[in-house]
Amino acid sequence: MAPAVAFLGLACVVCMMVANFPLLVGTTTGAWVIGGLVTLSAVAGAAQALVLRARRPAVYERL
Repeated sequence: MAPAVAFLGLACVVCMMVANFPLLVGTTTGAWVIGGLVTLSAVAGAAQALVLRARRPAVYERL
C-alpha cells in the first residue's frame, strides 16, 4: 500500500512540475534549454548503454 501511495504522490509532483516548468525556471526559453539538456542526457545514456552491451557484455551484465 505504501509504495502505491508514494508513487501517486510523486506522480502528482511530476505533473505539477511539468505543468509549471516555465514558472519554475523563470523563462520559456530556459525551460526549453533545460528540457533539451535532460532529453539529450537521457539519449546519450541510452546510447552508451547499448554500446556497452554490444562491446563489453560482461561489464554490462555486472551493472
